[in-house]
Amino acid sequence: MPVEKEVAMGSETANRWSLGRLLPVAAAAFCALVALAAAPPDLMHYQGVLRDAADDPLDGDFDMVFRFWNRKVGGDEILLDRHLASQGQAVTVLGGLFSVQIGSGEVLDGTGPGTYTSLTQVFADYGNLWLEVQVGTETLSPRIEVASAGYALNAARFEGRPAAEFLDTSATTQTKSGKLVVDSSGQGTYGIQVYGDYAGAYFQDVDGSGEAYIGFGDDGIRAYGTSRGGYFADADGSGYAEVGVGDIGVNAYGTETAGYFEQSSNTYARIATNGYGVRGYGYWAGGVFSDSNASGKALLGDGDRGIRAYGEEYGGYFEDTADGGRAAVGVGRYGVRGWGSTAGAYFKDDDSSGYAYMGWGDYGVLGRGNTAGGSFRDLDSGTYLDAALGGSSTSGNGAKNFVQNHPFDPSRKIVYTALEGNEAGTYTRGSGRLADGRAVIALDETFGWVTNPDLGLTVQLTPHGRSCALFVEELGTGTIAVGSDDPACSDVAFDYIVHGLRIGFEEIPVVQPKREGEDAPIPSMASHRELLAREPALRATTPLE
Repeated sequence: MPVEKEVAMGSETANRWSLGRLLPVAAAAFCALVALAAAPPDLMHYQGVLRDAADDPLDGDFDMVFRFWNRKVGGDEILLDRHLASQGQAVTVLGGLFSVQIGSGEVLDGTGPGTYTSLTQVFADYGNLWLEVQVGTETLSPRIEVASAGYALNAARFEGRPAAEFLDTSATTQTKSGKLVVDSSGQGTYGIQVYGDYAGAYFQDVDGSGEAYIGFGDDGIRAYGTSRGGYFADADGSGYAEVGVGDIGVNAYGTETAGYFEQSSNTYARIATNGYGVRGYGYWAGGVFSDSNASGKALLGDGDRGIRAYGEEYGGYFEDTADGGRAAVGVGRYGVRGWGSTAGAYFKDDDSSGYAYMGWGDYGVLGRGNTAGGSFRDLDSGTYLDAALGGSSTSGNGAKNFVQNHPFDPSRKIVYTALEGNEAGTYTRGSGRLADGRAVIALDETFGWVTNPDLGLTVQLTPHGRSCALFVEELGTGTIAVGSDDPACSDVAFDYIVHGLRIGFEEIPVVQPKREGEDAPIPSMASHRELLAREPALRATTPLE
């Protein structure tokens, strides 16, 4: 029930009014609303008893003003709530009892510092408050301290924890010890969303040697550290990546692949994977490299090609800086151009039984092999030529020709064909004259150097001017003796030709077995027949005509 207290008034109303109050009940009701309601009403319930000087309960409508101060005497006026008849808000008193919702009248900011227009603001900023009541023109004294009821004391705690252990939305710097977990499962897109003028978030270790900004300018994350800028790893550490470590931008490791990049299911690249430095796959090519203006470009794994390269100077260029060997691919009008201190190019098979030098010393091509030094094929006609094959410098199924410009028609050429026989023959020829029916002729000494002196020597004699019977008296590789029994031919001039057999080639068989895969058909004459069809006049120069 109400607690009554008499208050001495001014000269006109002395001993006229007394005011009782139930402040503990009012404060408890207010604080309980704060603790339990999500958004409590901005009101404070207040009851009192109003009596005159004779202690008789009063009736009627009275102007009342309620003021909150930060001290019992003096101090700052924080907020006031006026209930005036002029505004239709006078307080009704019946049998001396009245009840007021402080905060439901005309709420005004007090004269003290700060701006307060609601009870919520006042109780949020002040832990100690005094209520001053004015009835009519009289201010009652003393001020009444606003106190809490028993359970209202727990409003300063949540689940038994003081307010200092909770983060709020104010601009005040706050510290949270222990882990902070934010879970937005089923409640939206983001677990946590942070904004800032400089960065969305900033993290730093105790000594400041490692720091990270999130949402920094146009960067998603910017991080710094004395060891590395960033470190990422899976739970068991079998895959990890270091970012900004030493002089390395990214240092990555993985038991399967150090790095994996993918645009789509048919365009991706692996770095340091299964024995490969880089392994790339793509719809157009496995990889493409170019300079800034794309004047030089290389495609790796391009269609059915291993490498396709383009460049204004070279398609490709390779150099050994230690020994000076270099090669250009697709240079000018050359497919390949090579330079080197030993040779321009060197080629060999896996077991080194066949190899060739190109641009070797003063040789254009130097080829060596267990079967032949070189082999050449015309796929259209089937003509082939093997060089340095067995006992032959050249061996093939085509004719051996020499070619010379036509003496009168610059659009044509003369093609002569070498004689061919069943032996490696030699010959020498010349002219002589009989003296007294006899002549001894010394042959070219080189003929004797290459010709067997005992096997295969033959001589052919042709007299000049008349018919004469000439004969060979002596025959050798150094000299021949020619004679005639006809006195009329005792001084006749004649020509001779001596044929022999090359030393060392006496045992080459004419019939030999084929090598594996070898075929030696008569070459196709199709191209020659096409020529004769285009130019019939040339038919007269064929052996057939």
